[in-house]
Amino acid sequence: MPSPAAIDSPFDSLTTPVAWCDGSGAIVASNAAMSGWLGVGVRRLQGWPMAALDAGDG
Repeated sequence: MPSPAAIDSPFDSLTTPVAWCDGSGAIVASNAAMSGWLGVGVRRLQGWPMAALDAGDG
């Protein structure tokens, strides 16, 4: 798998939130749109379990 830094740059221009997870479902990288959508910094998202982002309403 490419390093998160190698992936981040082309995806930071997207307005669609994008996150990459490891095999356990933890976020290893995300773009600026994802951090803006969630209201936290990109680095703070690293290590968060993707399942924790589930709103649980559907």
